[in-house]
Amino acid sequence: MKRTAAVIVTYNRKAMLQRCLRALCTQTAGVPELWVIDNASTDGTAELVAQLNRQKPGWCRRLCLRHPAGSVFRGRVSVDYG
Repeated sequence: MKRTAAVIVTYNRKAMLQRCLRALCTQTAGVPELWVIDNASTDGTAELVAQLNRQKPGWCRRLCLRHPAGSVFRGRVSVDYG
């Protein structure tokens, strides 16, 4: 059985990410898993995701790049659950 995950790519857009996370949390169908791909943000994105993980443990995973990869990175992430 295939699983579904939401994937959000972000870079220094904490306020926008917060609105997006709020919307995902209220989905009627539910999102079983969330990945936040953080393009080395410096605006508190990590703290926002940590706060979400305290509220919904294990639901959100954050992958943080060490250095910003630029716009080329956008949309080039895939996760295969096999």
